[in-house]
Amino acid sequence: MLHPRISVCMIVKNEEINLAACLRSVLPIAFEIIIVDTGSTDRTIGIAEHFGAKVLKTKWKNDFSHARNISLQAASGEWIVQVDADEQLENPNELLNTLHNVPASVGGFFIDVFSKARRADGGSDDYTTQLPRIFRNHPLIRFKGAIHEQITDSIFAAGFEMRLSHIRLMHHGYDISPDNIRRKNERNLALLDAELSKNPGDVYLLLNRAKTYLALGSLVEAEKNITAGLLTASGNIRSQLLNIGAIVAFQSGNAALTVTRAQESLSLLPQQAFAQFILGEACWFLKDYHASLQAFLKMELALQMPDASAMIAGEYRLPPEQIAFKIGRCYIALQDWTQAEIAFKKGLKFSPDNADCLIGMANIAARTGGITQAKVLLLKAHDNSPQRADIKQFLRDIDQFQNSHHENLSHQNVKEPSFKKPLISLSMIVKNEEQHLSGCLESVRGIADEIIIVDTGSTDRTIEIAKTFGAKIYHFSWIGDFAAARNESLMRCTGEWVLYLDADERLDIAQPERFKELLKTVPAEVGGFVCTIVSPHRQLNDSTEVHEGGYPRLFKNYGYPRVHFKGRVHEQITPSLLECGAKIVNSDVKILHLGYDQSQEVMQEKVRRNYTLLIRHVEEEPQNAYAWFQLGQTLSRMQLFKEAISALELSVNLGTLSPSIAASAASSLSQLYGNSGRYDQALQWAEYSLHKAPNQNLALNFKAHALLFLQRGAESEAAFTELLSRIRDTSGTSGAGFEVAISEKVVLQGLHKAKIMQKKL
Repeated sequence: MLHPRISVCMIVKNEEINLAACLRSVLPIAFEIIIVDTGSTDRTIGIAEHFGAKVLKTKWKNDFSHARNISLQAASGEWIVQVDADEQLENPNELLNTLHNVPASVGGFFIDVFSKARRADGGSDDYTTQLPRIFRNHPLIRFKGAIHEQITDSIFAAGFEMRLSHIRLMHHGYDISPDNIRRKNERNLALLDAELSKNPGDVYLLLNRAKTYLALGSLVEAEKNITAGLLTASGNIRSQLLNIGAIVAFQSGNAALTVTRAQESLSLLPQQAFAQFILGEACWFLKDYHASLQAFLKMELALQMPDASAMIAGEYRLPPEQIAFKIGRCYIALQDWTQAEIAFKKGLKFSPDNADCLIGMANIAARTGGITQAKVLLLKAHDNSPQRADIKQFLRDIDQFQNSHHENLSHQNVKEPSFKKPLISLSMIVKNEEQHLSGCLESVRGIADEIIIVDTGSTDRTIEIAKTFGAKIYHFSWIGDFAAARNESLMRCTGEWVLYLDADERLDIAQPERFKELLKTVPAEVGGFVCTIVSPHRQLNDSTEVHEGGYPRLFKNYGYPRVHFKGRVHEQITPSLLECGAKIVNSDVKILHLGYDQSQEVMQEKVRRNYTLLIRHVEEEPQNAYAWFQLGQTLSRMQLFKEAISALELSVNLGTLSPSIAASAASSLSQLYGNSGRYDQALQWAEYSLHKAPNQNLALNFKAHALLFLQRGAESEAAFTELLSRIRDTSGTSGAGFEVAISEKVVLQGLHKAKIMQKKL
């Protein structure tokens, strides 16, 4: 493989401690190394020349961009890799592979920069930020800004796009002594002051000055810069200001403001981990353990499924064993010992010697009478963290108990749980559903052992009605994301199985008690049951068309976030069930959905809402085939047929739809093409749909009619005859993703026309 020429560009001053390790890490990828020295008096230049670097000397002008641009001007490679002396490239082969055959439209790549910051207590925090450190060597691409310099604006201005990558840099610049950190921050503060004197309202500079004051412990000055920045900031940078402002508020003793700022930040960047961490810590301080638990669970999920916007803004990466500890700590506070133990064990899988998780396990062992085991765990924790006073105290408590047989075993002074684990939890999200909610909850009486309802802003009697059925009610601010709201409900479900419904749905199980007994004996690999959704659709002429489809509405509670919903609208649970290794099987459970049997005014409002959410979804995930499929269906309901065809064809061509959804998309395309008189295309898509779901009646109906209009009478007659046989002899879903009840009268009319055509021929 022929690799492009890469110029490694750096600026340095007195970096003899770090430079050799940095240069050694980039040698495998460097065509040349350009180093701009701004006044070193140690061995820096000699080390650089030893590695074959081209060294340029320049006078420091209190301007990082000026120095960096000197290195760019001297570079002759096709690509620039910008590093600092206190950084090391961790995966050079990944970098080379990334730059192989890059499209001409791409001007640069964001890479993961991992930073470790030393804390005053001797520990450290990990941060990950995606920064634009690789870009084309182009005369229009230059750094801007005297400090915290930026390159992306010039990349975009030059007409290029940026892409993410899996390239990693380890940054050691904050893993230094407190005195060195202070000197670095004081230098940065002077530069920021000078720049802000020229541009007083620059939000980016205000953000970085707030960070610098925070690092220096000047909370009042940090807050002044946060307040000034928030007056005009929007979007991504506002989220960053809110996060730093939340930390400032927390350290100032204002936990309520911390929560407010973190929540606003999450409304702007819902998938970030940083604000969830801040929110989790603040809610723990406020003793709102449920909210703290939710935040840490969401943080864990955000780090497992990183969001590009959040990564670019800058993420906080807590080690997974520490997240597990914080989750377990919340479960202990909530007296859920089983989930606490699961969390602590998970943490110990990541780090077997983690003192916090060992202490958590010791608490659980002590609570259940395992005093000896608790002491073993604590001694192991003490060996790893001998300075911790809490471990020593816990050991003294255990020794005292063994001597006096005292009954207060747990170091957390928690009580024995009194609840029995439910078999089925009903999970719902609602808003102003007083018209439908009673009917829904009545239909699950005797089936759901627990009802979890998340309300997103009801102003009618919805909550009052829910309480009469014994529901547990929680509140969630609507952020334009159905999956987020459903996950809010899901994370609170404690049952072995979860059933999710909407208020306009009714559950139909012929023998509820027998079905619940079956749930207790299903094979371990079964993790979900497909239920048939029967949905009457009111048409423009006020007639009703009945649609049927199979979806896994009842599934095993593997625990959030391991199992979670995905998608802003028409959210799915299937992908995460499959990731859990669950087998999804059919059932005879039926759910009557009344949501589409509404007036045209109500339906138009619902369609407009879905359209807005789906547009956002495909903008955020342009390769998400399911989102394009749902957008196509919505566009069709809006009678934007040309746009609907484009969206549906794209969904199929992306190649990632499940067979049943691909069949549904193809059936819709067949209908759209048929309605516009393009019967060849209608036939092609009907046959494609039948290829994906051979037993589907809807596509067979479209095929038969397309053949009829194409004057292919014999084939049309055969298709109608087969369809008539299916309607008369079979029932239930067909594995097509959805099905529409087809009138036998319509089929007989088509069959009659096909036979007449045969006679004429």
